[in-house]
Amino acid sequence: MADDRKTKAELLQELAAARARIRELEEHEENLRRAERQAWELEEKYASLVRANPDAVTATDLEGKITFVSPRTVEIHGGSKEKDLLGKNALELIAPEDRERAQANMARTMEEGLVRNAEYKLLRLDGSSFDGELDAALIKDAEGTATAFIAVTRDITARKRAEEALRESEEKFRNLAEESPNMICINQKGRILYVNKKAEEIIGYTREELYTSDFDFFKVIAPDSYEVVQRSYEVHLRGEEIPPYELSFVARDGERIDALLTSRLIKYEGEDAVLAIVTDVTEHKRAEDALRESEAQLRALQANIPVGLFRSTADRNGHLVSSNPALAKMMGFASTEDMAEESVAGFYFNANDRGRFIEQVSSAGVVSDYEVKFKRPDGSTFWGSLSARAITDEDGHVAFLDGILEDITERRRAIDKMKQTIRGSVDAISKIVEKRDPYTSGHQLRVAHLARALAAELGLSDDRAEGIFMAAVVHDIGKISIPEGMLSKPGMLNELEYNIIKSHPQVGCDILEHVEFAWPITDYIIQHHERLDGSGYPFGLDGDEITIEARILSVADVVEAMSSHRPYRPALGLEAALDEVSEYKGLLYDEKVVDACLRLFREKDFQFG
Repeated sequence: MADDRKTKAELLQELAAARARIRELEEHEENLRRAERQAWELEEKYASLVRANPDAVTATDLEGKITFVSPRTVEIHGGSKEKDLLGKNALELIAPEDRERAQANMARTMEEGLVRNAEYKLLRLDGSSFDGELDAALIKDAEGTATAFIAVTRDITARKRAEEALRESEEKFRNLAEESPNMICINQKGRILYVNKKAEEIIGYTREELYTSDFDFFKVIAPDSYEVVQRSYEVHLRGEEIPPYELSFVARDGERIDALLTSRLIKYEGEDAVLAIVTDVTEHKRAEDALRESEAQLRALQANIPVGLFRSTADRNGHLVSSNPALAKMMGFASTEDMAEESVAGFYFNANDRGRFIEQVSSAGVVSDYEVKFKRPDGSTFWGSLSARAITDEDGHVAFLDGILEDITERRRAIDKMKQTIRGSVDAISKIVEKRDPYTSGHQLRVAHLARALAAELGLSDDRAEGIFMAAVVHDIGKISIPEGMLSKPGMLNELEYNIIKSHPQVGCDILEHVEFAWPITDYIIQHHERLDGSGYPFGLDGDEITIEARILSVADVVEAMSSHRPYRPALGLEAALDEVSEYKGLLYDEKVVDACLRLFREKDFQFG
């Protein structure tokens, strides 16, 4: 009996141990499921990042065979689907003349693990080529064994063109500078970085001597000019401009040279530097008659130049201190004397434009190409482009404006005509979408009218409001790629269908990418379903990452859509739409845009056309 009881006790112990083991196995299985779920979520996260990457992402095996491509990879190589590239050797996408170097870089990647900024001539599937830049990395498994290559490729064609243009621009500058009759010098932190041939002639030092790091710049400046040179350099570093001034140089042989120096603060190799143009006026000081003749020629040029030149006081009404005949003729006066008796503000078609122009010049110091409408004494009008520079008094107050006025009436007419042509094209495009989706017929145009009204209510310029209007008229053009049955489906969309619908901003952007607009319309279109909290699509932008134009368009789109009938629901009504944007203003929708929308409908009786 004792042996039997012992056997039962052992059995009970074994049973308890078995149960404990079962629990351990169940916990282990749950941990495995959790790990698999986390791995899947991580894989999905990285896949989403790859798909959203603006650069092309490609993976190959160690032999170079392509095993994965992102949508951008397919796009830049001219494919239509991933299968066009999968299975190819990556070297087939590189121009023959660069393949040997690419193979060397693959070997280097195997050794070092990473190669950055490798430039190649890359090929599209149709055989055409483009400039590309590639970063490549070696992928290893958990044991440290190399398993694959991954590459990130960028199309740098535009950058290459810009670099070539920059080189050409620099070459032109050097050619002009070398043939200039004046001394040209670039000085950075007291060190001479460039001088032209004329500088060698004037001061007698060779460029090699001037370019050495220990050459003292003040060695060529006369002692009595030290202070003015130092002061002007400090003024430049504050971002201010200075008028030409006189100074004296000391040549290598000790000869004193009187000169007139004109200088500007520039960026040279990313840092502030002073560009100086020096005119030797030694002989001019000895020849006053020649100087007076030159001044007379300058006055004659000013009198006959076809654009208006003026100096006016900087007060709101203003009066002309001086002007040329071209300005008087442009303004409809017989002479500059007749025009000088008039208030400058009286020349503006809208007197408030004068005040705004004064504020801009006073704030910025210089204003270029300020377009404004003017009126003549006979009642006729014209559009002018104003450029002016503020002239300050000893106390730093703006006392005068020196400026140029150009009649741009014909140019404005041409631009207006071009805009009308663009608008006609945009209207035609929008009708294509509405023909396929009768339930949203007129939606784009109604959104456009509301968006333009919102832009005006927010104080945006007429030109920006017009750009918003144009974008709104075609903001749903991407729906042309969506099956008609899905657009008119009476029931709710499933997840797949909704994801297809969500692609329409990107498709619309792709369709209009190469159309020349006067505004960045594709930016507004691709962002019109983005939301302030980052919950929108396609990029999940938030806050100020979304342009104000797109924020205006999104509010107009929501209000119009909720107010109108849809296949999957009846119209919810205007009040429901306004309540929606009110509830989520500052969260999903821009607060100022929503407030402007409420004012339009509830205070200013705005109605959809």
